[in-house]
Amino acid sequence: MAVGTPVQPEAGWAGLPSPAWTVKRDGRSVNHRHLTIREPAAWMKLWIALYTVIWVVLAEFLLAMAPQGRPWVLYAHYILGVVVVVLALYTYRALRATTAPGRIKRIALVTFSMSIAMAVLGLPLLFHVGASWPVFTGVTVWNLLLFVHVMTAFGIITQMAAVAIAFDMWEDREFLQETRPGELPRPPGTPGSRTGGG
Repeated sequence: MAVGTPVQPEAGWAGLPSPAWTVKRDGRSVNHRHLTIREPAAWMKLWIALYTVIWVVLAEFLLAMAPQGRPWVLYAHYILGVVVVVLALYTYRALRATTAPGRIKRIALVTFSMSIAMAVLGLPLLFHVGASWPVFTGVTVWNLLLFVHVMTAFGIITQMAAVAIAFDMWEDREFLQETRPGELPRPPGTPGSRTGGG
């Protein structure tokens, strides 16, 4: 099949045809379905929400490292924890409503589950559950819960960063345009940039 030759549209979402095109890669023509972004009506753009989760969790770390003598520090930590859960749920549901690759959606689901785990672990930490239950010298159950709580937060940052970058590349069709060794293309949408599928 020649490069640029139209192909038979495939049945897409709700039975509607999805346009397709062909690009030449490694000397052969490869068909690609049109990457249609189908985001639900929302109060925040999906890519903004994805990156916001990362920065909110980072703010959680900064608050955790601040002196705990002032009540507002703890209250801000709790509020941001709820914000993380809400944003993680929103990003998962918004991603699920698009035609993004399945791996991105699965990682978003895992990240949402981790946000729930982080919030649940925060409750016994708040009430100092296990603070007097030694596991071994110098370590209590509370310390172990805190360790898991912190590691879960680290996991949310790394997972959400992966989702945000992958979604950005998929949305801009960067996966369809390979680069030459040593080449550093400009970002999509800037003058002189090369984007796939167009």
